[in-house]
Amino acid sequence: ELKNLLLNLLNNTQSFLYCREFEGCRVGECVLGNPHILVADELNASVAIKIRKPTQGIITERCGINSHAAVIARSLNIPVVSGVENPVRLIPHNQDILVDGDNGTIIINPDKATLRRKTGSGSKGKTPPEVVEPVPGFRVLADIDRSDEVQKALSAMADGIGLYRTEFELLYRGHDLGEREQTEIYQGILNKMQGKPVYIRMFDLGSDKAAPWLGLKEEENPALGCRGARLLLSHPEIVRTQARAIAKASGISPVNVIYPMITDLEQFRQLKKMFLDAVADLEQVRVSHG
Repeated sequence: ELKNLLLNLLNNTQSFLYCREFEGCRVGECVLGNPHILVADELNASVAIKIRKPTQGIITERCGINSHAAVIARSLNIPVVSGVENPVRLIPHNQDILVDGDNGTIIINPDKATLRRKTGSGSKGKTPPEVVEPVPGFRVLADIDRSDEVQKALSAMADGIGLYRTEFELLYRGHDLGEREQTEIYQGILNKMQGKPVYIRMFDLGSDKAAPWLGLKEEENPALGCRGARLLLSHPEIVRTQARAIAKASGISPVNVIYPMITDLEQFRQLKKMFLDAVADLEQVRVSHG
């Protein structure tokens, strides 16, 4: 990423995608509204968070199964085939591509019979995961990135939400969310969970989860710079808005708040104080910290 950024700055160029019929598309956008297969040497989180329709599949040379990019793709039910050497040079940008994420295969210009077999009624499709009944004394909580994933957690009979990565709500929308919008999102989750435990993590922004609207300075190593707890401490307005939204939502059922990337006890105390100061004027705040 640093190499490409430096080259773009030196050449005064702006990177964009080559589409079959239009050479100005961006990730998740198409002027013509065509479905796309995204082909890239490497898919980093700063690109993956922009993925929307019309992206139908992803082909990369490097994309770890537990990377942010892979997590995002899975949450969107987008198939990914990785480990393809030099895919950008190997695969022409104006060809039809069929991606089979289950088998890790790619077919260029598939014939009609292949399309029918892979996408038609004859396709076996994904086998839904087996749901296991809750085990007494053994609590299993779900991780979610967005509010619309709550139903998946309930379908899997999860005992609650163990980690709600709230920053992805912002990253998917591409802009900040006000107090009212956040409150409605959190209330929706708590209503659906019907009293089951919910752990909401405050925004973990920075590093590969960039938020352009914050106007953060470019850093030599953003993973060790202004991110997580350090970013929240330097932007008290973000903490205040989110704290008030969580506190208002807690009127439905109690909430557990987690702070991101804490490095010492003092950081936790500072963030907790900022949270409590922000909600001091509110009634019926049912929030636990940590």
